[in-house]
Amino acid sequence: MDVAVLADSIASADLLRLGIATENIDKPITTAGISFDLTSEIMHGQLSALGAMAVIVANNALRVVAQTPPILGGGSFTPVGVSVPSGSGALTKATTSSAFEMRCGHSSDVSSCFESGTMALWASDEIRDRLSAEMVVLNPAATGTLDFTDFVSGLPARATGSLSVEGTLRVQLGRAITSFEVDDVFVTKGPGSASSIMVNERSITMHNTSAGQRTIGFEIRTSGAGQQLLLRAERSFEFNNDDGTKTTATLFVDLRLVR
Repeated sequence: MDVAVLADSIASADLLRLGIATENIDKPITTAGISFDLTSEIMHGQLSALGAMAVIVANNALRVVAQTPPILGGGSFTPVGVSVPSGSGALTKATTSSAFEMRCGHSSDVSSCFESGTMALWASDEIRDRLSAEMVVLNPAATGTLDFTDFVSGLPARATGSLSVEGTLRVQLGRAITSFEVDDVFVTKGPGSASSIMVNERSITMHNTSAGQRTIGFEIRTSGAGQQLLLRAERSFEFNNDDGTKTTATLFVDLRLVR
């Protein structure tokens, strides 16, 4: 379908967040596969069924931070039952839960979790130079569970679990607003559904996952009586230049899991 939208009547900051709402209140605002030509002021999109609809500004959006993310600090994984410093550093408390977990999406019980930094996106200079300065991810959703076991010399050798990041990246290219799907899912697999891992100073290399071998950055943080695991995945893109060369750009996704 094509819908005429008066771009001048909408705040420039809201143009990237335009989506289609339908009469089915159980469905999220449609944002995938939508493009908006600012010159002709025609928005193009697809619906799976006929019914009442309206173009609105989506309120479920995560802003992409326009800067390179800070360097992760790595850290030490603590096996279950081993005492770790509390937030004050004066007391210790034994870790009783082994798995790091997160669940973040747009629903009544987790609608504010993105503001707490559970999921954050960063764009390299090359992306910001070629695309719009403002970028958002609409309908973001992230879930994950990772359990680290088989400690050798203080480092885990196996991990069991999965991570999933989904959403619609919305950017402006010249006089057009377009979208790209963010869909990164992997599950550990192997003996006992676990993957062998190698922990380096600031990264974890995971073997035998559903997405092949994956290397992700990490940092362990102490939070009160628990621990936080910050994971960073990267997705690279290539842009064609007028002189025939290519420029590689990177989108970073940070996920914070807790236990």
